[in-house]
Amino acid sequence: MDNFGNLYSKYYNLLYKDKNYQEEYNYIRELIKQHRNNIIKNILDIGCGTGKHLKFFKEDGYTVSGVDVS
Repeated sequence: MDNFGNLYSKYYNLLYKDKNYQEEYNYIRELIKQHRNNIIKNILDIGCGTGKHLKFFKEDGYTVSGVDVS
């Protein structure tokens, strides 16, 4: 389901063009390493926006899923 269309993602990406997704991914990855009880292989990102964080997880071998109202 596409509530906002391509125009929404265009402006979302424009608004967050200076956001350092790689740095945020590195921070989240370190938290996972520190606090995991089991080996984590799957990531669910709720409120993922355009999914840029998930891209890094997928490239690192995780199985990823993301949902967003948009």
